Amino acid sequence: MEKIVKRNPKCYKKGEGLRSLKSFKVRDKSPDQIMRAMRDTGLSARETAKGVDILEKGILDKDCKMVLTLSGITTISKMGGIICEMIDDGWVDCIIATGALIAHGIVEGAGGAHFEYDPSISDEELYEMGYDRIYDTLELESNLDSIALQLEEVWKPLIDSGKPIASSDFCRETGRMLNDKYPNQDSIMKSAFLKNVPVFIPAFTDSELALDLVSYFAKGGLDKGMTFDEAIEDIHNLRFNPFIDLKRYFDFTREAKKMGILTLGGGVPRNYAQQVMPMLDILGQRLSEYNIADQLEIKKFMYGVRICPEPVSLGGLSGCTYSEGISWGKFASREEGGAFAEIHSDYTAVLPWMVKSLQERLGKK
Repeated sequence: MEKIVKRNPKCYKKGEGLRSLKSFKVRDKSPDQIMRAMRDTGLSARETAKGVDILEKGILDKDCKMVLTLSGITTISKMGGIICEMIDDGWVDCIIATGALIAHGIVEGAGGAHFEYDPSISDEELYEMGYDRIYDTLELESNLDSIALQLEEVWKPLIDSGKPIASSDFCRETGRMLNDKYPNQDSIMKSAFLKNVPVFIPAFTDSELALDLVSYFAKGGLDKGMTFDEAIEDIHNLRFNPFIDLKRYFDFTREAKKMGILTLGGGVPRNYAQQVMPMLDILGQRLSEYNIADQLEIKKFMYGVRICPEPVSLGGLSGCTYSEGISWGKFASREEGGAFAEIHSDYTAVLPWMVKSLQERLGKK
């Protein structure tokens, strides 16, 4: 039988090697004062405050390029204006997003409205009424139809140029169009265009935008006298090349002295942003006979903040924590100076407070 050993409280010294936590009150405190006080609390509150501190370091680090990855319902949940402020204030150097998110953002940038979902209306009724439901929010199908028509003026010169097209070309020219036609409307694409921030949509075909492009390209074939089947078959001649985006993002990372990342949600944008580091490693190894490795500097993310409520096992994080990413060579370890925060929360609930805190904090500097 194992002998019971009594604990001796005298061997402990109060606070030895440990930081004490503190309760706090919010009355008469500004958003940033509250955020700073949250450093000395627990759970998501402490991690959120830590995330703000890390973002501040990345933004103020003049050698650091900050990548913003967006998935989920950023725009249709009306977080777009906050993203615009981040771009306008120079906090973001590159955006990687889902196509659906960008499509809803274009609707918003063109003055289209989104609506609160009424649970008393069935999804069958919504379909008949011309509404598309995204969780608790509604998009008018007519909004998407209107945008599809307006985007034809973006696609036409890109296709007529005869040059290969990438999603970043489309995003840049869409931002230009929104700025020209809707200068008084907030839009992620417009802000990115004005600030020369590249926007990539790695899973472009998984979006309404790709369906609009197929429709527009097929229309061109029908106008030339093709049958419908011939016009659809002609899609093989559409010069859309996603590897152009990959090369441009590859160049972006190579030009950066340091890298930082803010990830809202998970999915393809999160993984796409991080895979360029293994790409450099793979090029160096698999082209070793050409001595390529000497020309490639492995860039690891030094700053990282992710806001996503899902545990790794459900896949919403794309199955990769920051600590796991270190094993892939994507992130610098803490010993190398890496600083990371993972906030397990719905980003629509915490992002506004984090941005407001940073605005207050950075405004003083």
